[in-house]
Amino acid sequence: MVAHNIELSNAELITCANMGVMRRISALNKDRQPQYGIKGSSEWQADITGAIGEYVLSKALNICW
Repeated sequence: MVAHNIELSNAELITCANMGVMRRISALNKDRQPQYGIKGSSEWQADITGAIGEYVLSKALNICW
């Protein structure tokens, strides 16, 4: 497998981070329990970095996120 360097603009990174925050707030409003042993502030980090990862993959595959 060939490694690719995917760069995000500041606007893309802000969009992804905002989506992660919105996911966390939605989960809190629905009283969803953390998954995979994630606790405390790591829940916020997991949602934000997860959204960034999804966006990077979609950008690499040239598909809509």
